[in-house]
Amino acid sequence: MADLSNQPASPAKARVEAMSPVEAKLSVCTIDTKPEDDEFDSDLGTPTSPKDAFGDDERETCGMFANHVFYGPSGHKDTEHVLHDTRRVELNHPKLKLPYFKSEPQDAGRMSVIYGGPQSVTELPPARRSVMTMARSNLPKISKSLPGLPSFLSRTKKAPVDADHAMAFCDGCGEHPIKGTVWSCSVCVNYNLCGLCYSQGIHGLENTPAMTMYQELTIHDKLKKRCKAMTSEFLGVLFRDICKMQPGKFEHLGNWLAGIIDKKTDASKIIARGVEIPGLSVEIRQNFVGLLMPLVSNRTDIQVYVEWVPDEAGPNLEKLRIWMSDQKTRTKTPFSQAVAQSIGAQ
Repeated sequence: MADLSNQPASPAKARVEAMSPVEAKLSVCTIDTKPEDDEFDSDLGTPTSPKDAFGDDERETCGMFANHVFYGPSGHKDTEHVLHDTRRVELNHPKLKLPYFKSEPQDAGRMSVIYGGPQSVTELPPARRSVMTMARSNLPKISKSLPGLPSFLSRTKKAPVDADHAMAFCDGCGEHPIKGTVWSCSVCVNYNLCGLCYSQGIHGLENTPAMTMYQELTIHDKLKKRCKAMTSEFLGVLFRDICKMQPGKFEHLGNWLAGIIDKKTDASKIIARGVEIPGLSVEIRQNFVGLLMPLVSNRTDIQVYVEWVPDEAGPNLEKLRIWMSDQKTRTKTPFSQAVAQSIGAQ
């Protein structure tokens, strides 16, 4: 029978293996086999809940506009519009912290490059550097002589309207007229983008490996900003192994865990009490739980429980359940099926 665990993560209970027999005994609690009286499904970030990002598989299709390149400025001050190459993820702008897409004119003396490296920065060769540092060192460099940020992304009232595109309408966000640089699709007639939409990969990079990487890096940065306790290693495992490299799931679960981990988040504001993650191998579950427990062990106002049960999808797969108790009114498991407890079993 698979190992089962219901492991509260309070300051006194996070490190079960280091406990004395007396301490371990105090940390054991009986799981009530009855669900709460209210509709427990509404408490869960599981397939039964509309808040869930784990219910349906995301479509993995190539972007139908993947080969569409754009006309854009040939330089910082040059108003002439020339054909650009395929956009690539860029991280090296000195003033920006978030990644963005950027391109070069095709006649800039460099062949067009479509990012074809690792699907995720977490798959880059291991080194004694952070995930973000590795990404910066492996991505292609962009010439500093080309339109930079934030100038060509400016959408403020001070940004001039391109004289040659005074009536241009942004098909991405609807801005009219477009202030600043206008990007025109070389294939679709009268399809224009503002600088911000162009930098986000709209019309050409949807559902591509480059977009997946862009979304991962963007969500990674946002989660780190929201909860500084989240390490790059933890976020890398969360994206690659738990969320199966699906940005939507990464953002959904990452934000929920950030609320659980961040001591500044009031327990009453954590809407979903539990999340169930199916289809995990024992090794992946052990690694993830090992990274998660130290992060949730510093809160005294809530207890975070981690459980795993066999997954009927496969003989060697498990379902991981994470749920919280505010130690006041929401103290019972939100899951309908209770599990036996084995403190420290892995």
